[in-house]
Amino acid sequence: MSPKKKTQSKIQQRKQVITVRTTAFSVPQENIINLKKSTESGKNSQASTQGQNNKTRHFFRRRREKAEAFDASKNGNEPQQTSRNIFFRPLPEQSTAKKLFLKSHFAVTPKPTAKPNLYQQSQQRQPGTQQPRLQPPPQERLQTPQPQQRPKRKPIHWPKLKLPSKKVFMRQLAIFIVGAVVLVTPIYASSLYTKATVEKEALIAHTKAGIEQLQTGIDLLMVGEKEEARDAFIQANQTFTKAEKELKGATIGLTFIIKKLPGPGKQVAAADNIIQAGREAAQAGEQIAKSIQAIEALGTIFQNKDQEVQLTEALVVAKRALDPAIEHIKNAISYVKKIDGSVIPEENKPMFDLVQSKLPLAETTLNQVNGLFNGLLTVLGHDQKQRYLLVFGNNDELRASLGFIGGFALIDIDEGRVDAVEVPGGGIYDASSWLDQKLQAPAPLRLVNAHWFMQDANWWPDWPASAQKLMWFYEHSQGPTVDGVIGITPDIIERLLMITGPIDMTKDYGEIIDSTNFRRIAQESSEVDLKGTETPKQLLADLTPILLDRVFQLKKEDILPTLMALNEAITEREMLIYFRDAKLEQQMRDFGWAGEIAATDKDYLAIIKTNIAGGKTDGVIDDSVSHDVNIAGDGSINDTVTYTRVHNGDPKNILQGIKNTSFIRFYVPEGSTLVRAEGFSDIPDAKFSTPDADAVVDEDFVKNEGTIVTDEITGTRIQNSFGKTVFGNWLEVAPGEGKTVTIEYRLPFRLDVSNKTQAQTFSVLYQKQAGARAMTMNTKVRYPKGVAITKAFPEESNETANGATLTTNLKADVFFGVLTQAAP
Repeated sequence: MSPKKKTQSKIQQRKQVITVRTTAFSVPQENIINLKKSTESGKNSQASTQGQNNKTRHFFRRRREKAEAFDASKNGNEPQQTSRNIFFRPLPEQSTAKKLFLKSHFAVTPKPTAKPNLYQQSQQRQPGTQQPRLQPPPQERLQTPQPQQRPKRKPIHWPKLKLPSKKVFMRQLAIFIVGAVVLVTPIYASSLYTKATVEKEALIAHTKAGIEQLQTGIDLLMVGEKEEARDAFIQANQTFTKAEKELKGATIGLTFIIKKLPGPGKQVAAADNIIQAGREAAQAGEQIAKSIQAIEALGTIFQNKDQEVQLTEALVVAKRALDPAIEHIKNAISYVKKIDGSVIPEENKPMFDLVQSKLPLAETTLNQVNGLFNGLLTVLGHDQKQRYLLVFGNNDELRASLGFIGGFALIDIDEGRVDAVEVPGGGIYDASSWLDQKLQAPAPLRLVNAHWFMQDANWWPDWPASAQKLMWFYEHSQGPTVDGVIGITPDIIERLLMITGPIDMTKDYGEIIDSTNFRRIAQESSEVDLKGTETPKQLLADLTPILLDRVFQLKKEDILPTLMALNEAITEREMLIYFRDAKLEQQMRDFGWAGEIAATDKDYLAIIKTNIAGGKTDGVIDDSVSHDVNIAGDGSINDTVTYTRVHNGDPKNILQGIKNTSFIRFYVPEGSTLVRAEGFSDIPDAKFSTPDADAVVDEDFVKNEGTIVTDEITGTRIQNSFGKTVFGNWLEVAPGEGKTVTIEYRLPFRLDVSNKTQAQTFSVLYQKQAGARAMTMNTKVRYPKGVAITKAFPEESNETANGATLTTNLKADVFFGVLTQAAP
């Protein structure tokens, strides 16, 4: 064979070898699919199998890429970049540093993974494919080197150490600490108390000095020396502070622990509480002195009309000083209550008892003054100008609210200053003559008038309802719209005259009017001297501006008594206030100045007297009431009210020496049932007037009175009004005569007197009629057998064998309650 042919033959053989190699590097499609399946199934296999599969996929990917590159170069084309299958991701290579670290620290040769058997994989191809099978690899390729065996080390046996749990450890530690404190503290505290005993004299001296300085400050306040009183209170506070430091120094700051010890602990606790109470009282006195100084500044404001500072601003300053004083008094009371009276020396016990009784009274007084300030700021137009309808109710001729309205005034007040006062000389009759509507009078009022006018508008004991009706009558009598109604009785004018002094009115009336003769002169002027004239109330028209001018020019020492007199008048319902604005009216309710019928779910009693054609006789009548409450074994409650009136009028007196005729209404819990009514007077129907045919029934009357029925046996009118059941009937009492009426009714609720596990409470609220004078109230509550009284309040009440009693003078509203428990 020629050399040329030999060369061509070798080239042909070389091409065949290349073809075989090319096909050897080709991977059948079914192998790739099988590889995918093996990959998906290997996700849940162990970590070693996963690593082996990853290396297998890497091996096939490299071979396929080389085969594709070879075919491309054979055909003269550039190799194409193929997208990698997600099953052929490169494995992360370990860094050289990591390999050295593993080798140096663990000296373990990683176990090599077995290479894939391509021969076995080639046997799994699908029939009919053109790809040649792979030849089995040499035997030496299937052999894998065995890993080097690590020499076994002997295990180290550590000694077992059993620790307690955290819970057990903390409990043991707590027991140790408590035991140490219990053992060591008494010894240490006793030594500290010995040190305190050594300094006892100095401590007592400072405490006594502080108490004396407190008393000095109080005495100075009583005589009007506010500056000196304030200095005394400041010194008392400093003295008590020194005593506190001495006590802490003697006990080395362990006063709290020593107070818990028996014996000396009581004395240390008492000393600490006395010191703290003294400090609080001294600070309260200092604030009270500041408040009084602010009140005294009002005198300058009253006397100087050009003063820039307004009255209401001065009241705000006084109130700001009073607020912290109330808080300090409360703190002082709490400290005094903690003092053990057994450790107080005998010579100091009277003073200690006096302090215990007086501090609560001081708190009550400060709260009343604070409420008075709040109310005055509203009434005096601190936030906005107010126009009031001021009505004068004569409580010698009682009506449901205050008394018969004989006169009125129109007053404008802005920031504590009276801008204008208008008092018609004709009194209330001037307005009534201009009334543009004709209303039917309430049935009892028809004894004197068949039609309803402004002077009789205060028909209800609920002052907001009566005040609203007064405004309605005034506006329908061509009067201007007002912001509120203030009702007063002659009692409040007498209180003010006691402070301002007499007013000389001899020029017009031939009298010097003071607190002792004002009522008599006013009644004689309107009922005798000026009766039948066009100005029967001219005295009030002339006196009111002068009295108001006196009030607004008080001396500084008279300001505080004036404020206290106003507070007493409001508390005893000699003065009532109503605002058209709902927010301001709510403030009056909060202050207790609104005069509304109180809402309660327990027992309630209000006796309302309305003098109709009975003259000016209520001022000479003494009233007394007995209220017996009988609680039966089944828990039902029957109330019996016995009401007595004694007429002390002089028959020769033209105003007081006539028969008193009054319509009496008993306001009791709503739903009560009348049992009996005895002793009432019978007034013939012929004495009552009949309204005109064109007179209409008032809508407010229907709303407030509801449906009225009359008991056929007793003639008692029964109705529901203001959330109460009302029993009404007549009572006539002549001068020198006394009469008693009795009314019995069953309450709509029961008590669970058989409950042996839960205490039961019975209570009753007595509400005083506005304008009425104080009357004696005797209450008896009787329980069935097997029920014990655990507590009765107020403190003036007395417990009996089967109940409780209370005797009080009803000058203001009174609450009486009894707490009971069934015997086991």
